[in-house]
Amino acid sequence: MPPSVPVLRRSVLEFRDCGYAGAADTSKSPLNWIFGRKNLPIDVSIRTIH
Repeated sequence: MPPSVPVLRRSVLEFRDCGYAGAADTSKSPLNWIFGRKNLPIDVSIRTIH
């Protein structure tokens, strides 16, 4: 795995955990709708991607 991958994963997780800080409302709305759902048909958790 390239050394930049863990750094990128941590950055994405932080971005998600902070409520997509700095993103426009028009971007936050679909992100929250997609990733904020409890019963997703696929696993989108950044914590489980290897």
